[in-house]
Amino acid sequence: MTAAVTGPNPDDTFLVTEGDCDYYYYYCDSKELLAGASVDFSLAPGSHLIGLTGYAQNCSVDVPNPRTVTVMAGERTDITFAVTCIAMTTIRVSVPVTGPDADAGFLVGVGDCPRSPCTQQWVESGGVTLFEVPAGTYAVQLTDVASNCTLSGTNPVLVATSPGSANEVTFPVTCIALPVVRVTAPTTGTNRDASYIAVNETACDYYYGCWQQVLPAAGAVQFKVTPGDYAFRLIDIAGNCTVTGPNPVTVHVVLGVNPELAFPVTCQ
Repeated sequence: MTAAVTGPNPDDTFLVTEGDCDYYYYYCDSKELLAGASVDFSLAPGSHLIGLTGYAQNCSVDVPNPRTVTVMAGERTDITFAVTCIAMTTIRVSVPVTGPDADAGFLVGVGDCPRSPCTQQWVESGGVTLFEVPAGTYAVQLTDVASNCTLSGTNPVLVATSPGSANEVTFPVTCIALPVVRVTAPTTGTNRDASYIAVNETACDYYYGCWQQVLPAAGAVQFKVTPGDYAFRLIDIAGNCTVTGPNPVTVHVVLGVNPELAFPVTCQ
């Protein structure tokens, strides 16, 4: 078996398979094939299914692939797969970010994601990522944008690439400050407790538990959160003290508003 490769940016390594390859039910033999070289299979007389895989995304193989080959006893059967490659091009995607509380990163997709096959890469906030793709026209899209950030401009962007062209895509992102929930525990009475623990019960993790902070009786703590509904609870309260109101308390958080949440405590 050989592979005759033509076109720019040719692939140089392939995989030849013999048999009806199926991950669960069937077994097939495979061998690496270098462009310009050949590989041999010692097969029993009869019909065999031979296929070529492992070729680059900018290359295609003539059909049928795989193909059925009849092997005769004592005879050598030669098979050549014609591989045609097209030029590869580069799409450079940058994501400049301005404003506070910028998202850590974003997801960039090249292709019709998620309706058809596409290539996706993670790009850091303010960073750059490169896509090596066959020459052609692609939709480039930025996703996974935080709720406090806004993308300006067109999204997705349609990019027509050609060999030697400069394909630059920029997605400017502007972020605003995340809301802050300020929690206090105003305490009255005698034998007052010195401190408590304020718990964000909505921000909990199986391994690390809930997000909590020590709250001085005469102080405050802040929880920076994304927009949404959150349940806060005051715990670690002395036996002679009581929260004189709802506990936990649910608060609805929106951008641009910093809620104040108080747990009044009375001690005896």
